[in-house]
Amino acid sequence: MPFLSGPPRVEQVDAKRWRLLRSVQYAGDLGVLVPVGYVTDFASVPRLLWWFTPPSGEYTLAAIVHDYLISDSLPAGYVSSPEVDREFRVAMQSLDVGFVRRWLMWAGVRWAAVLNPVRRPGWLRTLPQLLLVTALALAPVAAGLAFILI
Repeated sequence: MPFLSGPPRVEQVDAKRWRLLRSVQYAGDLGVLVPVGYVTDFASVPRLLWWFTPPSGEYTLAAIVHDYLISDSLPAGYVSSPEVDREFRVAMQSLDVGFVRRWLMWAGVRWAAVLNPVRRPGWLRTLPQLLLVTALALAPVAAGLAFILI
């Protein structure tokens, strides 16, 4: 099991952020130790989508590791943005997050990376996967709209 620490222990900092009271240790491909005191917002999900994926859930540990990799390892040049997002998806799989949810959450963080100049490098490499996941996610919505409009 890639997560070597138990459930996260946190204290609320403000309306959206939480401070770790116990470190989070992840032994996946990138091997991460998120230190006590690190502040996270868990999963950065737009409020409109909280009905499907709230900021915390079965994927909380993976979200903490993802936040840490983006704020500490990515700026230091230890990893690339696509590697960070891939590790997020793999970490969610180790937590038994469902197939559809983990791929949709991966697509969300990849789209966020495309829109962020700091995280954008390497986006073309993941574009085919990203477009496929996005198209599969939007297909039921498009079908529903077509049914309503026709």
